[in-house]
Amino acid sequence: MASWRSLKKLTAEKSRSRRVERKTRTKSAHQNSESSHIIGQALDLKRWKWRRGLCEERKEEAE
Repeated sequence: MASWRSLKKLTAEKSRSRRVERKTRTKSAHQNSESSHIIGQALDLKRWKWRRGLCEERKEEAE
């Protein structure tokens, strides 16, 4: 079994490489908030359409 120090070293190297990857892919805070806002709007629209669809089905059943 690997020693505690070697495990610690491995995880440190992994996190370091992850940080480098993240740095190249990160967006500015403004871009992040803007994209999350757009995603929120899309989800709201999806929910609204879904509710509307369900309501329309219910109306047909009631007739």
